[in-house]
Amino acid sequence: MKKIIISVLTAALAVSGVLTASPYYPAAGSDVYEIENGVISAADGSGTAVVTLSGASGGKALDMKDNGDSVSIECYSENEGMQTISIRYCQPYDEDGKYQTVIVNGQNVGDIFCAYTGEGKFSTATIKAPLIKGKNTVEIVASWGWTFLDSLTIGGQPVSASASSSASANPLISRGVPAYSGKSNSAGSANDDKYYTSWTSQEGDYIAYDLSSVPENQRKKVLAVWYNNGTYDNIGIYVNKADEPMDYTIEVNKAGGGSYPQSGWETAEEVKGNSLSSRQHLIDMGGYNWIRMNVKKASGGKVSLNFDIHSASDGISDSWVFFGDSITAGGMGNAYGTGFAEYVNQLDSRFYPAQQNGGIGGITSRDGKENIDKWLSGSPVKYVSIAYGTNDCWGNPNNTESYYNNTKYMIDAVLKAGKVPVLPKIPYSTNSDVGSNTGYYNAMIDKLYNEYGDKLVHGPDFDEYFRNNTWGLGPDGVHPNDKGYDGMRKLWAETMYKNVYSKIPEAEAPVTEVPDTPGTTQPQQQSSQQTTASDGFHVEGQKIIDANGNNFIMRGVNVPHAWFQNNTEQTLRAVAAKGCNTVRVVCLDGASGYKTSADEIRKVIGWCKENKLICVLEVHDATGKDSISDIVTAAKYWTEMKDILNENRAYVIVNIANEWVGTWDSSTWSQGYQQAVKVIRDAGIKNMLMIDAAGWGQYGTSIKEKGAEVFASDPEKNTVFSIHFYGTAGKNASTIKSNIDGALSSGAPVLAGEFGYNHSDGDVDEISLMNYCEEKGLGYLAWSWKGNGGGVEYLDLCNDWDGKSQTEWGDIFFGAMKNSVTASVFTENPPKTTASAATTTTVTTTITTTSKEMTATLCGDANCNGKVDLSDAVLIMQSLSNPSKYGENGNDAHHLTPQGRINGDCESIGNGLTNKDALAIQKLMLNIISSLPETL
Repeated sequence: MKKIIISVLTAALAVSGVLTASPYYPAAGSDVYEIENGVISAADGSGTAVVTLSGASGGKALDMKDNGDSVSIECYSENEGMQTISIRYCQPYDEDGKYQTVIVNGQNVGDIFCAYTGEGKFSTATIKAPLIKGKNTVEIVASWGWTFLDSLTIGGQPVSASASSSASANPLISRGVPAYSGKSNSAGSANDDKYYTSWTSQEGDYIAYDLSSVPENQRKKVLAVWYNNGTYDNIGIYVNKADEPMDYTIEVNKAGGGSYPQSGWETAEEVKGNSLSSRQHLIDMGGYNWIRMNVKKASGGKVSLNFDIHSASDGISDSWVFFGDSITAGGMGNAYGTGFAEYVNQLDSRFYPAQQNGGIGGITSRDGKENIDKWLSGSPVKYVSIAYGTNDCWGNPNNTESYYNNTKYMIDAVLKAGKVPVLPKIPYSTNSDVGSNTGYYNAMIDKLYNEYGDKLVHGPDFDEYFRNNTWGLGPDGVHPNDKGYDGMRKLWAETMYKNVYSKIPEAEAPVTEVPDTPGTTQPQQQSSQQTTASDGFHVEGQKIIDANGNNFIMRGVNVPHAWFQNNTEQTLRAVAAKGCNTVRVVCLDGASGYKTSADEIRKVIGWCKENKLICVLEVHDATGKDSISDIVTAAKYWTEMKDILNENRAYVIVNIANEWVGTWDSSTWSQGYQQAVKVIRDAGIKNMLMIDAAGWGQYGTSIKEKGAEVFASDPEKNTVFSIHFYGTAGKNASTIKSNIDGALSSGAPVLAGEFGYNHSDGDVDEISLMNYCEEKGLGYLAWSWKGNGGGVEYLDLCNDWDGKSQTEWGDIFFGAMKNSVTASVFTENPPKTTASAATTTTVTTTITTTSKEMTATLCGDANCNGKVDLSDAVLIMQSLSNPSKYGENGNDAHHLTPQGRINGDCESIGNGLTNKDALAIQKLMLNIISSLPETL
């Protein structure tokens, strides 16, 4: 039985000497309602009641206890539409947090998360909800309960005087804007979405951005941040630095956008004698449109960096540096794998923090203490992580007092500098010299947590994490492996989202507006190319079509990355210099011992993009093997790379396996590849697939006989076939023509994925092959750059990795290569994704394919209930702010569906789901616009 309570005052909560509440101030211009004055419904004996509580506004709060108990508050709104509801609470019970459900005018608008505050401390949870003009009823229902509810605010945010653990957004505003450099063609790599690519040049050069398309209110003040991948500072015994700026200026310019200004640059900040691998600068840009970093001196005369510009017009709130030892150095970079900033952005798209990696291998808390004042001097960073201890405790259980004093000094230094200290637990180790001592040192961290209270943000508990996930530790049992480092970055993001980001209102967090600026064609400018193409490479008839809808014919070479990994980057630069537009890159799936890692794949793709080369990735382990299990193993390897591949559909083609099936067996070849294609497509990989012919790649008849059924098995109808031309398939002009024409009769595109000018099985008529491919409009890729052995060294195209000296084969190939045209994804802006693509029918010689893409059933109907109203706007906002619950794969029964995502894209079709779509629906409800979509 439920009982109704209206402002019943119970005995005061007695927690003598513990409660230390912050002063409370209602937000200006907002309507604040005391929750304890609402209508309270609770089960008999539940304990839900109004109590007195120090720190609560008015001195009272509702002690919400049991699941299902609720409080209903009548509140008023001057306007109709989506508004922020803020709920002030104290939650001293559960460090994992509590959830409560919010119902507005009878409609469930979602849950709020009440993070742990400690006794007597308060925080605020917010949620967006559609309100009607006039009286509204807001009901809060205990999902997990056990929270003190203080007040409810409509249209504003209560402000606490103790706000050290809060952040607001500093949106990244430079992503994709026109980038310029005086001596380098890699300017666009400084502000693309991949930090493993970078602007590379020499001292005496600049990297400049045209920010004129960014709204002025987002660039009155900016945070300019540059990143190099070297050791943070020149201390310790493991310093590894290269291509770092030493003397430089940050400069601004008032010139109009569109054309790089040669004059008018004004120095905003100057640095001399820099020794750090990254820095942040607060720059006043009021009245200016351009910003550049002008490097006058660099280590070794060369410079390599990424350069980000964040809006700081409302101050610096989302800026981080992570100080620590080699574990921090290895884990907190943003160049390899998913970085901290990206993980935060995945949790909440309002945020994309600036994040410096301040880790240095081999140092202890003493080194941190001796250098932290220097590191913080002049830095505008807000959040400072202090993550030492592993080297302090390595073989030394008796150094805890020194570690405590050093760490305390650093915390005080951060606070003295007006910044917020963050302290994580020391990671557990399976190495007994470390793992047996970490407990003593982590006890010092607990002591510091108690001493500093809410002045010190609690970082991730890496002791608990690695005790539960020892698979994440590398061979020495101390340093994480790749998966462990990735897990650390993800845990950093999740913990900081809980302890920092989730405590701010959405109204204070502007959403980054990425300018839709067309690229220019000036020689010194390179616009960043984001992979936004709707389909990437795809098949049209027997042509390979790139992401911009242009025909693409491959002209290039094979590169043996898996066997010569240290030479790949320089090789790709040299390949591009020879005029190639494509490289086929050797990878290994682990079946032969070595496995090409995800980080390697990312780097290779990044280098290819830097050099404007389309990247064909192939697995070499299955070469010449006849077992279907080998081709399935190769397919499963690609599923591990799903996200990397899908992100780069406009730049990457997947050659499933090199020369699988050594016999001249069309049936096994067909059966195996149909299984492999299914594995890859079932995993959600959308890239174009390439399949080698049977018979070590030379049996073109396998494509002629079975190619059509293999092609038909691909639900994407996005497969091309490759023949390797050596002494059998390429021995003379008639044989070459027979193989190519026979394969083309399958109806699918065909190319020469490998060929030489000679081989152990006979001479090759390479000129006839290249000429016939030219005649038919087919691609060809020569084998191979360098590194051949076992008697076929003559297949090297070059004598050195830099390509300065060509072999006889190299002279023949590069002398005969014609019509190599750079893919248009590097020379034109990629098209925007379109949600309303019509049915596409392609007719070929023997294959007719019809593919249907999902289209909107009712523009704006995000919840797919056959009508458009404010509930659709609510669902869109919920899916963006809490994708794990309300996104397409969310666990809520009413989460967004794929059809709902297409329907909800209603503000500017093709830009994907954003908060602007929710706003467009609200405008429709308020008759500001008459129909959807708002713009086309």
